[in-house]
Amino acid sequence: MDPQATEADFLAGSIELARSQAREQLAAAWQMHIASIEENLRNNWQRHLDHLLEERFSELGHAIEAKMEARLVQEVECARRTTARHWSERVNQCSRRLRQSGNQEEWTSALLDAAAQYCGRAALFALQGEQLRVEKSVPPLVEPFVVTLGQAPAFGVAVETLDPVVAAATANELSGELMSAMNPNGSGRVHLFPVTSRGKAVAVLYADGGHDVVDGNALELLATVAGAVWESRSAMVDSEASGLISIQGAKLPAASPAWNQLPQEEQDQHLKAQRFAKVQVAEMMLYRSQAVKHGRAEHSLYAELRDEIERGRTTFQRQFLENSPSMADYLHVEMIRTLTNDEPTLMGADYPGPLA
Repeated sequence: MDPQATEADFLAGSIELARSQAREQLAAAWQMHIASIEENLRNNWQRHLDHLLEERFSELGHAIEAKMEARLVQEVECARRTTARHWSERVNQCSRRLRQSGNQEEWTSALLDAAAQYCGRAALFALQGEQLRVEKSVPPLVEPFVVTLGQAPAFGVAVETLDPVVAAATANELSGELMSAMNPNGSGRVHLFPVTSRGKAVAVLYADGGHDVVDGNALELLATVAGAVWESRSAMVDSEASGLISIQGAKLPAASPAWNQLPQEEQDQHLKAQRFAKVQVAEMMLYRSQAVKHGRAEHSLYAELRDEIERGRTTFQRQFLENSPSMADYLHVEMIRTLTNDEPTLMGADYPGPLA
């Protein structure tokens, strides 16, 4: 046998054996690697999946929360504006009714119709000396009654201090007669708001109901507006002792009779004319505020508001001056008083002046 061939065969066999062993070892190592991967996946896939889902849903939650917060802020702001607008409209309607009231009965109805929206029961007590007479109540009472300030100390405090009073609904505070007639319910308290004119109380607005029913702020505002209208009306017409129309800056005809000598129909015309003038000027102040501001600054109010002023003058001439020999130009008076703050030069040189 050839020794070289034998050696070659041995070498080849050794190499093949080594190759075979290497394959087996690689296969075993691969199998161990696969097994390790499978084990890791089996043990950790749930944790990785939970983490992944938590991240995704956290991002989604933040996005939804931000969008909902923005939407909520928008809705709250919209609701606030709507509520404020609705509230201001109601107060404005009440103010308009009070200004346009032709007599005390209409003034009382306007005040109580508005006040009843902010409490369970509203009533107006007119003050005559030491007596309180219920003028009207919403809901209505079975029959009117009169009490004195001594019998109802809570009313006395409101009249004396001119501040709102919250009192216990007891006979000691309100008098037995008032308690029996009004039968206050809810929180066991009543709210009293003095209606003031020229620094003293002329009436008291009464309200009762549960603590979440009575809106004290709204009722106090209504009482204040009602008092301002009462005072404005009183300023236009002096007390019976003077018997004259009190209109600063206006001219009455030389032979004009005293106020108490005018027929009732003509007195009513004067009051209507005064209300007309106040409404006309109030609308200029409200709807043409920028024109009013510019006109005051430039002493050109008439030029800025020419159309509104001329329409008002034409209507006032036709409805009042031509139909009453004692009529004064209340529109001119109101424009000078309110538009110019008693500075007639602010109307401008082209202002034609009073109609009468």
